Amino acid sequence: MSRFTRLQQSQRAKLLNSFQPGRKAKQLDEETVRAGVSNSLRPIALLDDCRLYEQRDLTGDFIKLREYYALLCGGTADDDSYRRLYIAIQLAALRAKEIDADLAAQFEPAMSALSRCKERRQTSGKYGFDGPGMQAVAWGINAHEEILRHSTPKQMDNCLKEILKAMNAKTEWGQQVSRDLL
Repeated sequence: MSRFTRLQQSQRAKLLNSFQPGRKAKQLDEETVRAGVSNSLRPIALLDDCRLYEQRDLTGDFIKLREYYALLCGGTADDDSYRRLYIAIQLAALRAKEIDADLAAQFEPAMSALSRCKERRQTSGKYGFDGPGMQAVAWGINAHEEILRHSTPKQMDNCLKEILKAMNAKTEWGQQVSRDLL
């Protein structure tokens, strides 16, 4: 349970138990409790939005991402492995775009390699990379890890929301992402 969740539960308990014995208890509905807790925790939520990921939270995800990459290289990956790797690199590319346009441009070979990997799946029935594609995606995974280590969960969540918004708005980029994912 995160620190923020524990604090929220503690604030909720204080708010619910704020009446004094002998006095008439104020009837609180769930919405009033949530509003009170939300307002009192707003500064903490803001600080929480500014914190970086902790390494222990990322290690498992990094290992899984490398496993998906190995499955794709070996031709034994399923659609889920491809999608997870694609989204991870797409998120890193979008976050890189927020940082520096030149950095974002360096993700193009990895995204192109993933598109070719998807095309190979459609023609041969198996995922796989060509030589330059393997190197480009390996670079993309390394860059993803570095970007994630130096970004906040809020920043990455905003990038995911932007991807979903582009897909729903049917922009050219959103349609490309949809084609590569589906």
